[in-house]
Amino acid sequence: MVEIRVAEYGGWKNCVAMSNGRVRLVATTDVGPRILRFGPGDGDLNMFHEEKAQLGLSGSPQWLAYGGHRLWHAPQEGDRPNQPDNGKVGYAINGDSVELYGDEEPATRVRKELLITMSEDGPEVSVRHRIYNNNPWPIRLASWGLSMMRAGGLEVLPIPRNDTRYLPNYMISFWPWTRPNDGRFTLGEKFMLLRHDPADGGWFKIGYRNVEGWGAYIYGGHVFVKICRLESDGEYPDFGSSFETFADGSFVELEALSPLKTVGAGEFVEHTEEWKLAECAGFPSTEKEIEECVVPLARP
Repeated sequence: MVEIRVAEYGGWKNCVAMSNGRVRLVATTDVGPRILRFGPGDGDLNMFHEEKAQLGLSGSPQWLAYGGHRLWHAPQEGDRPNQPDNGKVGYAINGDSVELYGDEEPATRVRKELLITMSEDGPEVSVRHRIYNNNPWPIRLASWGLSMMRAGGLEVLPIPRNDTRYLPNYMISFWPWTRPNDGRFTLGEKFMLLRHDPADGGWFKIGYRNVEGWGAYIYGGHVFVKICRLESDGEYPDFGSSFETFADGSFVELEALSPLKTVGAGEFVEHTEEWKLAECAGFPSTEKEIEECVVPLARP
């Protein structure tokens, strides 16, 4: 059974807390739309990063990271996606779901919505991301869900293994400031691994066409899995990236994107992510251990 109530969290007075005993999620309505917490139903573990100095703030004219999970629009051309989301958002509770809907962004004239649905008794939620075009003309964009994972964990991304015979089957997009030989990053046989190091503040970002449609983050004896199935005929941003990741000294972002879409006036672009949480005994030391503790969670 899902319990939904209005609560205070991190200094924000007006938050919506969801729990089914297995997992707990908190979203604020004071800024956003923004999900602040996702973790086990008991204890204080939050799998998401929190910007401690920014908790409880609102009304800033500048974009603030806050932490947690947010909705942006891609591609990241100039400052288009990172418009301030520092005002109140509306919300509605319907059964096991909470809908968060923000105001129109003045600079872009788009409006963002999150629809969060929690399983009645399983450790999982569904998050639908939707961006409406309020311009009187069509625009081209993709919806982009960014989960800021807490420091000190291990990210796992599956390497595409589809058989294309004599043709290449995947490529990796690198950003200009990414070091291909970054010691935090390991390109294995079946998985790409990104180990967060709080002592290394260098920016690292890659993206790729994630045929398997999932990514994971391991921390504190738990594994968080984000599932966003690939649309095989979709044109994705950033040289075809359906998943991306970013790291600095404070957090790792596990990011999923929709295909690019020309969105007419009053229309929307959207994608849905499934989040799962399970226990995981420490960091896997081999790819076989990853296959045993992570991959089963990513299966439909």
